[in-house]
Amino acid sequence: MPRTRSPARLDRILDAAADAFLELGYRRTLLSDIAKRGRVAVGTVYLYADSKESLFELVLRRAFGEAPPGPDAMPFRGSAGDDLIAWVWNRFGEIRHFPVLEAAAASARPADPLPEMEQVLREIWAWMSRYWQALELIERCARDWPELHLLFYRQFRRSVFGLATSLVHRRIDEGAFRRYPDAATLVRVMAENIAFFAMHHHVRPDSADLDEDVCRETVITMLLAGLAVPAGSAPVQSLETA
Repeated sequence: MPRTRSPARLDRILDAAADAFLELGYRRTLLSDIAKRGRVAVGTVYLYADSKESLFELVLRRAFGEAPPGPDAMPFRGSAGDDLIAWVWNRFGEIRHFPVLEAAAASARPADPLPEMEQVLREIWAWMSRYWQALELIERCARDWPELHLLFYRQFRRSVFGLATSLVHRRIDEGAFRRYPDAATLVRVMAENIAFFAMHHHVRPDSADLDEDVCRETVITMLLAGLAVPAGSAPVQSLETA
C-alpha cells in the first residue's frame, strides 16, 4: 500500500528543515538532523523531497510566500542551481514593493519631514518582518550558496539602500535632517537596527522572546530622534561641501 503524504507532515518537516538550516547552515545540516527535529524517519523525508537541495529550495520558496506543492507533486525535485537563482531573483522583483520610500525619494521636501521618514522606516520594518526567514536563510547559508548571497547583498539590497541614501542625503542637504558625515553610513546604521529587531531576533537565543511591537516603536522613535535637527543649531551644511 503506497504511503500517503499529508500537508501537515510536510509543514512539520519544512519547519524542522528551516530550524536546522538557520542553526547549522546548509552544508552542516544533514537529512537525519531534519528528520529528528521533525519527529519522522529519514525515509519519510524522502516522500516529500528527493534531496537536501530540494528540501532547502522548498523551505526558501515557502519563506518567500509560495504555497507548498500538493501531494501529486511530491517528492519535490528541485530546480537546477541556475534556475533556483533565477527564481529567487524574479521573486525579489515581485516583492520589491516600497511605495512610500519611492514616493518620498521622488518628492520635494514636505513641511514636516520626520513623519514622512517614519512611514519609510515602518515600511522597511514591515518588509523585513514579513520575509525575515527567507532573508535569514540566505544570510546563514551564504558560504554554501554564494550566488544567493551575491544576489541579495550586491544587487537587491544595494538598490534599496541606494534609494534610501539618496532620500536621506537630500533631506540633510535641505536642512530637514541633522547632518552626519556620510548619508550612506547613516542609512546602513538605521537598516541594521531595524534588521536586528525585525529579523535577527528570531534566531538569537537571548532575543527570541522580545516583543516585536515594543521593539518596533522603540527603535523607530530612537532613529527619528537621531534625525531631528537640534533646537538652536546652526544651519545645516550641505554634504556636498562638508
